[in-house]
Amino acid sequence: MKPFTAWQEIPDDLRQEIESNLQQSESRFLKLLEATFEGLAIHENGVIIEANEGFAQMFGYELSELIGALATDLAIPEHHERIMNHILTGYDKPYEVVGRRRDGTRIHVEMLGQNCVYQGRNARIAAFRDVTERHRMEATLRAQNEKLKELDRLKNNFISTVSHELRTPLAAIMGYAEFLEDEISGRLNADQQNYVLQISKGARKLRLLVDDLLDVARFDSGSFHLNPRVDDLARTVREIIGTLQPQAQAAKIHLESLLPICPVLLVFDPDRIGQVLLNLLGNALKFTPAGGTIQVRLVAGGHHVGIEVQDSGIGISPENEPKVFQKFYQIDPGSTREKGGAGLGLSISKALVEAHGGQIGVESRLGAGSKFWFKLPNARWVEDDASASAGRSPGPRLAT
Repeated sequence: MKPFTAWQEIPDDLRQEIESNLQQSESRFLKLLEATFEGLAIHENGVIIEANEGFAQMFGYELSELIGALATDLAIPEHHERIMNHILTGYDKPYEVVGRRRDGTRIHVEMLGQNCVYQGRNARIAAFRDVTERHRMEATLRAQNEKLKELDRLKNNFISTVSHELRTPLAAIMGYAEFLEDEISGRLNADQQNYVLQISKGARKLRLLVDDLLDVARFDSGSFHLNPRVDDLARTVREIIGTLQPQAQAAKIHLESLLPICPVLLVFDPDRIGQVLLNLLGNALKFTPAGGTIQVRLVAGGHHVGIEVQDSGIGISPENEPKVFQKFYQIDPGSTREKGGAGLGLSISKALVEAHGGQIGVESRLGAGSKFWFKLPNARWVEDDASASAGRSPGPRLAT
């Protein structure tokens, strides 16, 4: 079949069918144009040749006023060049401009343009979305976020200032309580000794709370830092266990350590890891009934060394396990108030272990005890050749 070389060569009936199809297609297109809630406009090199009511209402014009107008006139002058550049280059990704309504008010508009053919002419169809409200909400959220940051800063400053101020009178209370306990100023009767003991216990609890609050403030403000050095982790654990043995004996709890005899050398901050152990063991003692046991183990694994604190206490329900390391969280507030504690110890322990680059966690069953663990990185087990050559049983140590 010979191809047609001109519109005039097309038979009348076929030409009429093509024209009818085009008219129907454009009619459907215009109906879709009007049906959408978004602003739509068709333009040729920036001159608007068709638009919908959504577009006219967005900019506050009558639709008839926009036909033949320059699209760039609907934006602030600073954005004219960018709009024309996108039109000429066929840019087909969303971008934002600041529009200007008929009454002079400004709106934020998101635009997306695509090349098209309209009524036989090369043109572009552009979709417009008013995102002014979104910008307003984002600005409000930013302002609220800044306000919250400022309140958080003031809170941290308040906690830090009050905690520092409490330390001086606390030191005096504890110092004079020690003088009385030592009977430097005279002998005390049984009642007086009990009163002094209660003063000392209360002051020590308050000092621990003050120290915890100071740590929280340092973590939140970013001023916290470690003092790591090469030290014996096993010795640190033994010292903490020794400190708590009298408390365990008084509570009729068997506190047992399962540690290697040889040194476990590792780069860490002994004071802070000792604080973690005090927190974990202190919790275990609080929630383990008389006659129970607490075991402390040192476990090696690959390039890390771990400490496990296993107790035979009341345990933790599955829904509470993920929450125990949150600040101020208390599984049983009534029980915690009775036994002491502000719900900061575990959250501080988590921050301290993570500051070492380590991990901390818990495994527990309600009524069947808990195992709190943490592990520190950057260590590897090696054979203690010196112990072997001295005729002693070779044991593992940690090399950094």
